[in-house]
Amino acid sequence: MLRLPLATVATVLVWTALSVPSTGQSPGSPLPESDGILRLLRALELGLQSGDPRQYLPLLAPNADRAQARLFAADWFSSRITRAVVRERDRQPLADVPPGEGYALYADIFTEFGREGRLGSWRLDVHRSRSQDEAGLKWQIAAQNEMSAFAGLHQLQLNPEKQLAGRNLVITSEDFELKIPQAAVFVSEVPGGVTALAVTGRGEMTFAPSSEAERGQVRIFSGSEILRTRVDAVFIRLSPAQFNVRIAGTLEERPVDARDLRRATELFDDEIQKSFAVDLRDLSSALWSTVPERGDLVAEVRTRDYDTLTYSRMSGNAEDIGLFDRRRRRTISLYASRQKLDERGPFYSEDDLIDYDVVNYDIDARFEPERLWMEGHTALRLRVKTSTLGIFSLRLARQLTISSVVSPQFGRLLAVRDLNQDSFIVQLPSAAPPGTFFDLVVTYAGRLPPDRVMNELLTPAAGQAGQRPPGQPPPGQPPGFEETFLLPAEPSWLYSNSAYWYAQSMVSDFATARLRLSVPDNYASVATGVVEAPPEPVPPSPGARDITWRQSTSVAARPVRYLSWLVTRLAHAADATATIASDAGVIRAFGVSGFQTIDVRVEANPRQTGRGRNLTGRIVDILEFYGSIVGEFPYPAFTVALVENDLPGGHSPPYFVQLNQPPPFTTLQWRNDPAYFSSFEDFFLAHEVAHQWWGQAVGWKNFHEQWISEGFAQYFALLYAEWRQPGAFDNILRQLRRWSLNESDQGPVYLGYRLGHIKGDSRVFRALVYNKGAAVLHMLRRVVGDDAFFGGLRQFYADWRFQKAGTEDLRASFGAVTDVPLESFFGEWIYGQGIPRIRSNWRADNGGVVLTFEQLGDSVFVLPVTVTIELADRSTRDETIVLDEGTVEVRLPVPGRVRDVKVNSDEAALADFVR
Repeated sequence: MLRLPLATVATVLVWTALSVPSTGQSPGSPLPESDGILRLLRALELGLQSGDPRQYLPLLAPNADRAQARLFAADWFSSRITRAVVRERDRQPLADVPPGEGYALYADIFTEFGREGRLGSWRLDVHRSRSQDEAGLKWQIAAQNEMSAFAGLHQLQLNPEKQLAGRNLVITSEDFELKIPQAAVFVSEVPGGVTALAVTGRGEMTFAPSSEAERGQVRIFSGSEILRTRVDAVFIRLSPAQFNVRIAGTLEERPVDARDLRRATELFDDEIQKSFAVDLRDLSSALWSTVPERGDLVAEVRTRDYDTLTYSRMSGNAEDIGLFDRRRRRTISLYASRQKLDERGPFYSEDDLIDYDVVNYDIDARFEPERLWMEGHTALRLRVKTSTLGIFSLRLARQLTISSVVSPQFGRLLAVRDLNQDSFIVQLPSAAPPGTFFDLVVTYAGRLPPDRVMNELLTPAAGQAGQRPPGQPPPGQPPGFEETFLLPAEPSWLYSNSAYWYAQSMVSDFATARLRLSVPDNYASVATGVVEAPPEPVPPSPGARDITWRQSTSVAARPVRYLSWLVTRLAHAADATATIASDAGVIRAFGVSGFQTIDVRVEANPRQTGRGRNLTGRIVDILEFYGSIVGEFPYPAFTVALVENDLPGGHSPPYFVQLNQPPPFTTLQWRNDPAYFSSFEDFFLAHEVAHQWWGQAVGWKNFHEQWISEGFAQYFALLYAEWRQPGAFDNILRQLRRWSLNESDQGPVYLGYRLGHIKGDSRVFRALVYNKGAAVLHMLRRVVGDDAFFGGLRQFYADWRFQKAGTEDLRASFGAVTDVPLESFFGEWIYGQGIPRIRSNWRADNGGVVLTFEQLGDSVFVLPVTVTIELADRSTRDETIVLDEGTVEVRLPVPGRVRDVKVNSDEAALADFVR
């Protein structure tokens, strides 16, 4: 049995216990007298309520181990108990007694000690009594086992009889300071001291992150790199041990002022449920809370300028300092503290945040589109990593109600649902040592909206007049969006990496999988994996809704980062095969031993089948081009699904691509988007196909490294354009540069999804993570040369296939194939956000030309620059010069008189050139 304080798993979340009684009774309703087992549990509840351990003994069967039962009762029955609740969660027949004569009961227990609480999960083996005992019970307890227990729950409230007058009050945490000259302070205390404060009074909050990138995000939010704002009140949660560390100034007790108490109580009631709070549902109607870990702090600051801003310092997070705009639901800052950086360094992998790996998923699910109803169960195979595992979290969409979490090795498990969060906490009855494999089966159901992969949808520009008045764009679209829809799009539902439609790891985790997915007979599925068998009709279950289902089975034998499921009406468009040419010459040289041939399938909404057939040859061409560069296909099969959608875009999970197509006769224009390239029609398709290698086969270590996926996919699409349509290559390169320069002040590539997040503009993300990321790769190619560049790509892929990589790993892989130092290159272009200003000059010199470049500014960038020399006969020659010092002077021999020299005419260098 494993016991942990609930605070051990406290985060800035709200939790709720799983609470659907398997017997069907409503919480708090009378137990049916006809069910003797429920009468036994009611007697157990009353015994706990009495606090007398002797009340447990009459509930025992004659064959029960009374010595063990007395120890059990002594631990749980206490005279301090003021309230007790027992809720049955499941019952299973016992194997060693005749049918109907014995059950294993699984129950949740909650005991209150005034304003403290304890939560437990028990297994009780009960036998039918041969005769009704003196207590009138027909069932008795033969054995009992505490499977898990949570301690450290508190029902917090402000002390209405104690008011403190604060003078020159200062509340501090790293990069955060709140000063209130005069304040009314009310506190909530636990046995260790003060854990919550409601503070009212006018003051000033200062937030000044030390990171240049974070100061830039604060500037975007507030107009200044240091955020200062007037404050009217603040609610604080902290560890009692940190009270004297975080709170400075004078606090003196004074008579309670009714108006101050009312304001503080309103503040407390509004904010207490937002952090460290536990809603136990049918176990208690009250709100229960945990105590923050030492060093953790949450401040809900009510400002005059920005409504409520939330500052958090959470030591359990990889990036433990955050500032959040509650009203607009925007993350302003998120970064690692100095202490965290000292502990782990500047880089990290999200895998380091969890103590387990999921190695396989086995999913059986049904989806009914008309109701958006998802139900099923996920079987997970887990491996414990370096630390002993006793308590851990899994993801599952908040809309899905969990009915059970069962392990073949550990039995039914206590699980705590994160209220309003897409996660839940599981506790094992005993800690599992490193290297242990075990299984879980999570059963769930609920109404679940599909994914919206907004960063992969283009932002349309103004088109023809639509149905909405000017200035009223569709929800989620920027001003200027207009469209004309003559036919509605065929409905489709995509469940992918942000829908959390199946129980999964808290981080994307390479694993194999088997999926058995059912949809109504008039729909079809496309899912991650190779289709193992043709879809088969499945009749409705007895007593279920009268629906004939179509079940398909897919198997992902090669590891994937996440699983996706597309449901729509589909018609088969084409089959094909893609093959890597035998002279690709890169496969064995870099240890790559993947597939050289891949089966290609094209499915489409019925009105898009013709386009699907027309695209098939180009899809195969793109696959074969990429395969020749990398040396393999990462997966043995690939499906392209063309679906109608009002917004252009797509999504590329492992094994397939969803490619959005406008409905017939629809006029859409999206020229004003960083990812739209009118000069090369297949660019977007090429980008999505490239994700099978970059983003899927090679993942990214954390959100900072998203450019490993998007920047690489964008550059591979550019390479395909260079190969198939060289004239389009230059136009695309210019557009990459234009968007990169225009949005460079929004932050470094390394900020990932947060780019544009504060402004709610996903185009910023695409301009920098997609386009600047691709432009950086093109500059890297020109710095090291083609042979080293493509060799480095293959080395990087071979080193990190089916793993998560980061920028430093990319630099290390290139270090194996080139001696060119690249630390400064990536330091400025990926981790930094500056754009170099360069002054250039030239002069003719005795059969040659002398070029001088001076970088203006404090930083020195590594930058390849194309120089176009025009001779007197108007012939031209291009030379590439790598600038890697503040001032570079180069003499180039030329076979004639120089008429002119142009710098960066191909616009391949991300720089501002001045004369």
